[in-house]
Amino acid sequence: MKSILVLLSLAGVLFAIQILHLSHLSKVDAQSSDALLFLAPLGAREKVAKDDTSLDANQVVGSGAGDIKESSEPIQAGQQQVDTDLVHNYKCYPPRHWSSPNITNTIVYIELAWVNLHSETFYSYVHYFCSCQSDKHPQWRLDTSSVPHFYFGPEDFVKDDLRRILHEYNQTTCGPILFGTPSDPKVTVHTTTYASDWYGRNQKFPHSDKMNQPGHIFICHNDAPMVEGVENIFFLTPAHSRYVFPSYFPSTIVERAQRSLEKKPNNPPVFLVMGSFHKRAGNQKRNVLSLKRAMAQHRDANFTIHFLGGGADDATNETLIDYIKEHFGVDYNKVRLTPNSEADVFMENVGAADVILPLVDETNFGIEYQNGKRLTSAVSWALGFNKRMVLYRPLADIFGIQEKIGMYWLYDNATQFSNAFASCSERLNKLAL
Repeated sequence: MKSILVLLSLAGVLFAIQILHLSHLSKVDAQSSDALLFLAPLGAREKVAKDDTSLDANQVVGSGAGDIKESSEPIQAGQQQVDTDLVHNYKCYPPRHWSSPNITNTIVYIELAWVNLHSETFYSYVHYFCSCQSDKHPQWRLDTSSVPHFYFGPEDFVKDDLRRILHEYNQTTCGPILFGTPSDPKVTVHTTTYASDWYGRNQKFPHSDKMNQPGHIFICHNDAPMVEGVENIFFLTPAHSRYVFPSYFPSTIVERAQRSLEKKPNNPPVFLVMGSFHKRAGNQKRNVLSLKRAMAQHRDANFTIHFLGGGADDATNETLIDYIKEHFGVDYNKVRLTPNSEADVFMENVGAADVILPLVDETNFGIEYQNGKRLTSAVSWALGFNKRMVLYRPLADIFGIQEKIGMYWLYDNATQFSNAFASCSERLNKLAL
């Protein structure tokens, strides 16, 4: 009888402890509802070349921050733990939860120009800040004696789909990702500018007086020769003297995609066309007619064409489907359509594809992509996810891509695209058997 009473007493104590523990977790969640919560590790970390070299402590953009009045508070140690192996890439920085009363954290503000606009480039900016490369441009150097905090804002511009990706990316950065607008960031990355902003044609552009100023980094999305020499304006392709090529994506997501296709390609192989294709959405960015001809010439081949994203704002699913039927005729049954998908769904679809088709050739390379001085985002997605490509040779030359059996099929003009496409399809079908 005494033994039973003792057991009942112990059970009561354990139950009370559990209730207190749950109560504590509820308080933590309530206090940190606006901050990013760490997710459980989903994959091994991506190896980063050249990251073992320490930085010169004197070569920094800046350290310390003023009073922060952001809408999100940094995550405190003990709320959730991060697998330190995942962030061990960035050895020049202290552990993420390290702090010192004598050192303030460097606040970096990734400023969006509109809702989720150009979000596919953001991961590369954080990665480059975190990178320990000794030859990194001084504008991107942070104080490596403290943990940087990365704010994404304005908060209304960071929608739920992008937040879901940033939640996962938050596992592997050198400092926590948060949402909101800090009052006094040490570095601000202005993620979207164009030549028209710098040439004075945009009367509403507020930053023309910040050229060559430390603490401000501007990303220019097209060619702007007049500001090519400005030290804090960066472009997005190697055709410029200063550039950040946005081909880095959260490593856990990339590795998940690679594991899913590491044995065999899809059957039928999936060729991915990214971005707008509807006739009202700027069809000139992708030469869809060259794809239509290739599909007709190789109608008996086994493949699927997946159009991902990209309808005109006023295009409904019905009008897009009608357009695909009208455009591809009897080959319509080989076409898959996912219009206007959310950022995380878009990323998953990229990961599930076998081949990326930028559909660039002599018809659009010069006008739309300024002979390689304007980014073809399909190339950065393909390289970031280690995807095969059927690629226009002059575009490949910009990124140093050479023909590689089983990986890259190059062509010199729109007519040759058909043969390169067929060769790629044939090889993948053999691998899928």
